[in-house]
Amino acid sequence: MNRHNSPRHSDSAVPEQIFSCLEESVFYALCIEHLLLPHIPSGAALVEFGSGDGTPVIEALQKAPDFAGTITGYELNLRAYALCQANITAANLGSKYHVQAGSFFEKPSFEAFALLANPPYIPFPDASIRLPYLHGGLHGSEVTTQLLREPYPMSLLLVSSYSNPLGIIDTAHHHGLCVANFLIMPIRYGDYSREPKVFAHIMTLREQGFAYASANGYLLAGVLFARKEYCHTERCNELKRIMRSADDHHMVRV
Repeated sequence: MNRHNSPRHSDSAVPEQIFSCLEESVFYALCIEHLLLPHIPSGAALVEFGSGDGTPVIEALQKAPDFAGTITGYELNLRAYALCQANITAANLGSKYHVQAGSFFEKPSFEAFALLANPPYIPFPDASIRLPYLHGGLHGSEVTTQLLREPYPMSLLLVSSYSNPLGIIDTAHHHGLCVANFLIMPIRYGDYSREPKVFAHIMTLREQGFAYASANGYLLAGVLFARKEYCHTERCNELKRIMRSADDHHMVRV
């Protein structure tokens, strides 16, 4: 798994490194542009968990010049935060996109219409993986399910088919959210998900019914979760069916 975002899942000290994945970054930007921004009321505030270098949001905003709201992001990694600030300035988007250095979970309380995030989703029993800040818990879904408890009308989250996607969808339903829409991208395993013990754990989770993946790759979904009053069509079962299809051994060509 290659990730473009910086450490986001805890408030503990993390390496000040910035990693990038163009494929995932472009997909995230596409999801923001097409799944989220068209549904935001004029002037509404959005909040972002883990801004990284800011590239996905910047790309989405550049393709949505009529967006009249604001996005406030939070980033723990100080190097990523500084790069994000520089990228926002270079793109002349300072009036729409603001990023704070610090923990999303310790942010001051303020009203926002939507949350957006590409949470860490590498599954493993502990954080002793090659890049600890990509750790998403035993099933890879712990940070995502924590975000689904946030009280926003809409949440756009990236969800991996090998990180307990059915559990994530059920958690969303439990907290009054439906699957309003989604986009899917097949993706090959990157360096971090191919770490031998991580890959073995993913295959174990697959046997246990918590992960859906082939030997070659998995599916990454951008999912728009919404409160019932903002959800015109419930696509929960459709998304579950597609995520299960990631078990197809020929899903991703090597």
